[in-house]
Amino acid sequence: MIGQILLNGIIAGSIYILAALSFGIIYTTTGIFHFAHGSVFTIGGFIFYQMAVIWKQPFLLSLITGILSACILGICIERFCYKPLQELGASQVQIFLTAIGITIILQNVALLIWRAEPVVVPISKELLKGRQAGGLWITYYQIMTVAAVAALWGLLHLLMFKSKVGKAIRAFAADPETADLMGINTRTLRILVFLIGSAMIALAAVLQIMDLGMDTTTGLGIALIGFIAALIGTSWGLTGIAVAALGLGIVENIGMVMLSNQWKYVILFGTIIFLLIVRPRFLFKPASR
Repeated sequence: MIGQILLNGIIAGSIYILAALSFGIIYTTTGIFHFAHGSVFTIGGFIFYQMAVIWKQPFLLSLITGILSACILGICIERFCYKPLQELGASQVQIFLTAIGITIILQNVALLIWRAEPVVVPISKELLKGRQAGGLWITYYQIMTVAAVAALWGLLHLLMFKSKVGKAIRAFAADPETADLMGINTRTLRILVFLIGSAMIALAAVLQIMDLGMDTTTGLGIALIGFIAALIGTSWGLTGIAVAALGLGIVENIGMVMLSNQWKYVILFGTIIFLLIVRPRFLFKPASR
């Protein structure tokens, strides 16, 4: 029983890792607490659903369209909302409140288009089959999800630490003004970071909607996971954020089994309140970008 709970937590945590890393790469690089990231998740996931289920388009085309739509939305939010505010000298609190406003607007747009009912993109029955080992049950789809997330984490690690682009991103994150003086195109890097983050959160939405389904409020929970994981793990970089997200998936599943599914957001908000009391400086650090 305990082993199955932990396994389910790891599977849930895999999707959370994608969400948290996508949130974390934006936050650690630009200093922006991109709370509207949850809405990017929602729009990307629902456009994938619209293409695959409503319009019955091929899976690959639906996947590309959903991810591309999320990328465009994420970049637009950065270009037309965050960047002008930072140029005007807005504080982190003001930018955070703007992100909340964007989230409310986009969530209501999604509600008008797709309604409030949960939706799911059906997957092959073969992928829903699985195997039992040591008393633990896991489906082939869940195995694929964990493997895909592990591969993406590895690719992101290689990008950040083994490529020139990754070195430029880390230099920009460490000191934007010095990076600019060194000739690094910081404007392009900001767009690239939001592009990577939006693509990753859209993929998380695709994995979510094909496994558990989603509704127009699911993105809020995903944003909270990224939010909490960033608070916990940001001191240890992207790896720390990924480990924190995995831990949250396990804690959440244990809590829901011991209590009920209705306690999911109580656990999340309780974690946020605890962290704000213990480590408040990680939420609104002085704006430096």
